[in-house]
Amino acid sequence: MPELPEVETVVRQLNNNLTNKTITNIDIYVNKTIDPQIKKHLPLNIISITRRGKLIIINTSKGHLVTQLRMTGYFSYQEDKFKVATIHFKDNTTIYHHSIRKFGSIKYYTKEQLNQYLKRIGPEPLNTSPQQFYKLIQKHPNANLKNKLLDQSLIAGIGNIYAQEAMYYAKIHPSTQVKDAPINNLIQLHKYMQKILTQAIKNKGTSIENYSHLEGTGNFQNLLAVYKQTNCPKGHIIEKLKIAGRGTYYCRVCQDVKKITK
Repeated sequence: MPELPEVETVVRQLNNNLTNKTITNIDIYVNKTIDPQIKKHLPLNIISITRRGKLIIINTSKGHLVTQLRMTGYFSYQEDKFKVATIHFKDNTTIYHHSIRKFGSIKYYTKEQLNQYLKRIGPEPLNTSPQQFYKLIQKHPNANLKNKLLDQSLIAGIGNIYAQEAMYYAKIHPSTQVKDAPINNLIQLHKYMQKILTQAIKNKGTSIENYSHLEGTGNFQNLLAVYKQTNCPKGHIIEKLKIAGRGTYYCRVCQDVKKITK
């Protein structure tokens, strides 16, 4: 599933290419993915395109089009068999929205509806201080730490890949409960969370299965430490377990729960 770096990459590209354009029509091929109500508000002048967590928000003159890519959604200038919508612009250009498994969506929101929706989403990880991050996490002492990193109501944008990467560098075993993670390790987790997300944005995200952006694919998969790797950067064998049904990669040596304070 596209996480913060992948969504940020797409948002920057869409913002550069679509801002100030006017949507005149949308051909909808899958109603459960594309909200038919959008057509009632056309034409729509695009003012800007922003991101909140994993959401793509197309801000227009009459409201907001909120896109969730979910597992397999993407925008493209070329259509393919996974097309769910064709967006037409006043200047006779088009862009296509595709969704392989039809899990994503584009919905129309008024300003008030969007504000209410965004209240359910936690703060941005790149905008939080170590102290803020620590206070957020400590509200759930008995929870699995990795699961809380994925909780979008706690902190927005982090998914399975980047949670595992940050926990590796912070030397925290993925099965660790919040209360068992020393404050020094949580501060390191915050540090590496921000560092990894920033690096991933610079590399235009991680392309392992289906993720692509308007200019191609990401490069951060070449820099992964543990996710779907055979060995960690120190050469130790990577192991895998399931936490809340999600495959989780880790290094038993570097993330030994008995050594997490080192």
